[in-house]
Amino acid sequence: MTDHPLINIKDETFVLVPLAEYEALSRYAEAVEEAAEEAWAAKVWAEHLATKARGEYIAMTKAEWARIRAGESPVRVVREHRGLTQKALSERSGVAAPEISAIEAGKRRGSVDTLKALARALGCPLDVVAGE
Repeated sequence: MTDHPLINIKDETFVLVPLAEYEALSRYAEAVEEAAEEAWAAKVWAEHLATKARGEYIAMTKAEWARIRAGESPVRVVREHRGLTQKALSERSGVAAPEISAIEAGKRRGSVDTLKALARALGCPLDVVAGE
């Protein structure tokens, strides 16, 4: 770049640049911002795909999420969303059906290992079945 004259106005220093140079700098700044946004979007998309590949993705209806927020057992809501019976979930997860029933009824919370097994079997993140 060339040297540009400095202008002082009210204790603030400004640089005087030709309009064409200012416009070129503006286009460059916009391109950098656009590239950063595209990189961010690509990262978010890659994380989404990785989550799906790990079987930790769940897209439920607003009504299903509302049931969980209202206090219904997340295990029950996700199990029903997946179209599974307690017996089928038991077979997939290795968690005894009475244990699943107790968790869904709110009588038991379930150990971390139990909740992990249920989350894997339901194909959703642990924090969903843990009610977090």
